Amino acid sequence: KDMMWVAAAGPGSNLLLALVFTLVYHVNRLVPPESLLSNLTFILQVGLPVVILINIFLAFFNLIPVPPLDGGRILVGLLPREMAYKVASIERYGMLILLGLLVTGAIGLVFEPARLLTNQLLMEEYFPAH
Repeated sequence: KDMMWVAAAGPGSNLLLALVFTLVYHVNRLVPPESLLSNLTFILQVGLPVVILINIFLAFFNLIPVPPLDGGRILVGLLPREMAYKVASIERYGMLILLGLLVTGAIGLVFEPARLLTNQLLMEEYFPAH
C-alpha cells in the first residue's frame, strides 16, 4: 500500500504543477501589454500552455495501469493480494506494452483527454483537435 501512495505522488505533482501554471497563466493575462513586463508576459502566454499540456499529459500517461508506470503500481496497491501479484508479474513486459501503445497510436487515448483538459483550464481552444 505504501508503494501505491509513493506512485500517486508523481501524477499528483504533475497535476499540481499544471494547476499552479494555469493560475500564473491567468494572472499573467491581467498584465497590460504596454507594461515593462510585456516581453515576459508574451513568453509566458506562449510557453505556459505548453508546460500545462505536458504536465497533464505526463500525469495521465503515468496513470496508465501498466507496471512499471505509476498507474500500474497504484493498481497493484488497490487489488487483492493474489490479483496484485499477477498484475505485478507483467512488469517485465511493461515497456513492450507501452511500445505497442505507441506504435498502434493508442497513446492518443491519453493525449486527447490531456488536450481537452488543458483547453478547459486555459478557458480557450488553445490546442485545437487535429
